[in-house]
Amino acid sequence: CDYGNPRVRGSLVVEYGDGERFFLHTGGNFSKVASPVIYNNVYLGERYDSRIRFGEQQAGAAHVFPPIDSVLRGALCPADRQIRTLVPRQIWEEGERRIYDLGENTTGKISIVTSAPSGTEITAIFSEVYDSQAHQLRCASTGTDRNNQGQLQKLTYISDGTPFQR
Repeated sequence: CDYGNPRVRGSLVVEYGDGERFFLHTGGNFSKVASPVIYNNVYLGERYDSRIRFGEQQAGAAHVFPPIDSVLRGALCPADRQIRTLVPRQIWEEGERRIYDLGENTTGKISIVTSAPSGTEITAIFSEVYDSQAHQLRCASTGTDRNNQGQLQKLTYISDGTPFQR
């Protein structure tokens, strides 16, 4: 799945104690800045380069896309929140891979603590099924591509070389 160029459309309404309101709307006056998140897709995962510091580098003016026919509304659901922390039930190694089995299907995010040298890539691939006979992940449960093959949903973290980075 490719959703095209990253886009944002938003309005921020600040209401002061005296009832006065301030409105901030996205548009041509916005600029974009560098971010350690260099790729993000809800189905295919994320690529995060910790060597890039958010906002340190100006990346230029934001591109203004033609308006789309939609109504901007506030969120209709509660915000995401942490409910619990899972610890792997099993951990084993196969060659250079380390497999962590949480023992259940879930959604969430992982935490990585590393002291790897700068530029080292650490990749986590997510799947609901591991075929121990074939020694491979079955990714069809995370969505399928046009050929009905499983999509690899993965997180790639690029180390900046500092000790015990998260």
